[in-house]
Amino acid sequence: MAIIKGTEFKASDGNKYKFLGKQWALVDPKTGKTTRMASTKITLELERLAAANYMITPSTSVFDTLLLRGIRSGEVPARTQAARDWFRNTAKGTTISRHEILAEKTRFVNKVEPGKMYMFQYYAKLRNKLPYWDAFPLIFPIEKYEDGFLGINFHYLPYDLRAKLMDALYKISSDKRYDEKTKLIANYRLLKGASQYKYFIPTIHRYLSEQVQSKFIEVASSEWDVALFLQVQNWKGSSQDKIWRDSRNKI
Repeated sequence: MAIIKGTEFKASDGNKYKFLGKQWALVDPKTGKTTRMASTKITLELERLAAANYMITPSTSVFDTLLLRGIRSGEVPARTQAARDWFRNTAKGTTISRHEILAEKTRFVNKVEPGKMYMFQYYAKLRNKLPYWDAFPLIFPIEKYEDGFLGINFHYLPYDLRAKLMDALYKISSDKRYDEKTKLIANYRLLKGASQYKYFIPTIHRYLSEQVQSKFIEVASSEWDVALFLQVQNWKGSSQDKIWRDSRNKI
């Protein structure tokens, strides 16, 4: 959900706050200037107020639509297990095409950053040798190379295991604000060395930059649980049941 910079609301503490583009700041009633940043409690309240005043239109993205529905229901993204489950289950029952996601040009970025989440179109170089592959990955890059990157592709896991892996990964996020700066602090050695991350084993895949067929669609940290359960995987070479069965056997 995009909040317009400069948006102002009066909170329950009687003070007015302005959205500065990344955070909410207290407005001095005498000077009209912003002072200190809003507390976490007030920030959540202001986000709910923004959601209540946000109009859903036919052009509103599925991410914004689900975030608004959740926030209006009192579910703040990623903050509690109940909220995570709500967004995941709601996303799972939502119909959206890969074409619709690729149409969200405001999300386009040219390169990936380790610890952030992305979707993109991909054409595997060794497709004739691979038993199967995903042409529309949902990944967290964990290592970058000159010719590409290594990433966790959640699509290789059935939904219950995706949830377990994501819950474990939340513990190594850079902060608990879940804003545009939030990312995972993860690498292959860390994931491989801890049993709580065991579900990552079948998800690790290498991606070559020259085989990427679209811009990268960045998924905000507040939307991770929505993207996690959207049914947009694009399997080549085998059925989903077979791929997920193989993944369970590898863990």
